Amino acid sequence: MRKASVAKRKTALHPPGRRLLDYQLIHVEEGNGTLCINERCYSLRPGHLALIQPNEWNSLHSDGPFRFAFVHFDVFFQQFRSHPDSAIHIDLDLNLSSEFARMTQPRLNGFPQVNIPVILQFAKTVPIVNTINQIAGLWLRYNPLAQLEADQLTSTLVLSILREFMSIGKEVPRSMGLSLEWVPTYIQAHINEPITVADLAELNGYSVSHFSQLFRHRYGLSVHQFVLESRISLVKKLLVTTRLSLVDLASASGFANRYHLSKAFKKLTGRTPTEFRDNEPPTK
Repeated sequence: MRKASVAKRKTALHPPGRRLLDYQLIHVEEGNGTLCINERCYSLRPGHLALIQPNEWNSLHSDGPFRFAFVHFDVFFQQFRSHPDSAIHIDLDLNLSSEFARMTQPRLNGFPQVNIPVILQFAKTVPIVNTINQIAGLWLRYNPLAQLEADQLTSTLVLSILREFMSIGKEVPRSMGLSLEWVPTYIQAHINEPITVADLAELNGYSVSHFSQLFRHRYGLSVHQFVLESRISLVKKLLVTTRLSLVDLASASGFANRYHLSKAFKKLTGRTPTEFRDNEPPTK
């Protein structure tokens, strides 16, 4: 979950275009509007559900009072997402810079067998709308338990969307390979284990060279650098949230030993792990 609420506009709404870093699901409650995605526009009426996927140029307009509930959310784990906002305001003919490309959620429509329209039509709309309203209400309580419940309900929403718009049972040709979007989650899940480019390429059905090229194009880093930065990011978190020794930190983050960890940490951050821990405020 990134954010959820109900937006109320008493007058005309004509904001500039933007590109999202995450997903936004909209339910129109009152009034009429127009949602433009890239160069195509869709009319919005009360009861309509619309999904804006990441990195789609979009703008939402209305000529009068307009009320809609919305949910911003991520689908995939992202180690490097640090931008506080959900959107980047950018011209239609421009793409996200490499700085933001790593922070942008993968598009579900980029996966084989998935084709989700902008305007969503479900066999049963009421449960979807009720879930959106529940999420918005929970999120606005601003407490950890409510936000965890909102996260859980958002996962239910994503599954409902995929069940409705994913073609189950169609075989995906091996030559198409798999999307690379699972790789960061896989790396995070296996962060304390040896991770090689060859293993990742084999899991994806690509040669090492082709996989490496695709990965660098998608994430702006080599696989080795991505894994290294993921490990250092975990070490930073553990340094300020635990009192683990360097030996335990190395084991938890996949470094061969504490000397390897210290050398890599100093090279990437300019400080030793001890200096980092001593100069960062502890967190709970």
